Formats: sequence, structure tokens, C-alpha cells
Amino acid sequence: GMESQDEHDAYRMAVENTLYDDNRTAIGQVKSVRRVPVSRSTGQASKLTEMYDIEFLRQEINIEDHKIPLHDLFNRLLTDPNTGLAEQQVRAIEQRDGANIISSPMEAPTWVRFCKNIFGGFSFLLWLGA
Repeated sequence: GMESQDEHDAYRMAVENTLYDDNRTAIGQVKSVRRVPVSRSTGQASKLTEMYDIEFLRQEINIEDHKIPLHDLFNRLLTDPNTGLAEQQVRAIEQRDGANIISSPMEAPTWVRFCKNIFGGFSFLLWLGA
């Protein structure tokens, strides 16, 4: 049909892939997480996958708190250098993010470690030979 030049240009711009997609929104936040497939066969693998996903997310987040002026940082964090956070803000943040403590590293249950010691490595050959 007879389409106007503007419509043709709009279509061309929409389908042309010359603009690089950095996977970020207009304000710089990550649009989506690109996941690399990891085996999800056992329970332990799903824990590993969960840790892997968290680590992947951590790499994707662009932290620039150390690059911006202090007054901008205080505004971003909704706080004041002299008075700090209001008690209500502290409770809300604690409810959202959990307690501000260092979590212990993930460790396999004792019975799993015990079984690995008894049946793992060279011990397995000894069990076969017995």
C-alpha cells in the first residue's frame, strides 16, 4: 500500500538492531538477569544454583555509591549524617532486609560430611574390597 515515509522510518527503527542493548533501564537499573543454566538434579545442586544466582546478581548490580558526592548519597539512602535514620525507617529496613549481621557460610549437614568421609575417595575402594 501507500504508507507515509514516517511510518516506514518508524518500522525500520523498531526492527533495526544497530543500537546496542546494555540490558539497563533509562535510569541505569538492570532490566533482567541473564542466567547461565546450571544442573538442578539434586537438592544440593539447587542450593548451589541458588548461591550461583545470588553471586550472578551481585555482579550485575552497578554500585556507584563511592563515586557520587556525599550529599547525593545521603539523599539516595534517605538519611542524614547527623541524625541518622528515624526509628521507624530502621524497623522498615530491618523488616525488608533482615538483621544487619554477617551470615555464616553455607555448610553441608553433619551426616553428609560424615558419609563423604566414610565413603569418599580411597575409602570407597576399601569398602568394595571388604
